[in-house]
Amino acid sequence: MVFQTVHKLERLGVHSDSSFDPKVAVAVCLISFALVLLATKVKRMPLPAKAVLAAGGITYPLYLLHMQLGYVVFTALAPQQQIRPSPWVLSPVLSH
Repeated sequence: MVFQTVHKLERLGVHSDSSFDPKVAVAVCLISFALVLLATKVKRMPLPAKAVLAAGGITYPLYLLHMQLGYVVFTALAPQQQIRPSPWVLSPVLSH
């Protein structure tokens, strides 16, 4: 997990013309992992079951929407000669 985080930073830096601190990226990755681990250890949920199911059901669609909007924003802000977005990336957004 940590190796993949640091390894992908190099590829991300090429596309964004910036650099990322590997220590910060690893810290964010490990903290996120610890939060997910902690969430799986909770025996009893302090919220009503219907609220938890509703929140769980909406997180994946929100993730997909966030991802697609991010691609559109990055494409709009990036200089045209550096990044050429794949039609597969933009087609779901542009088709709606």
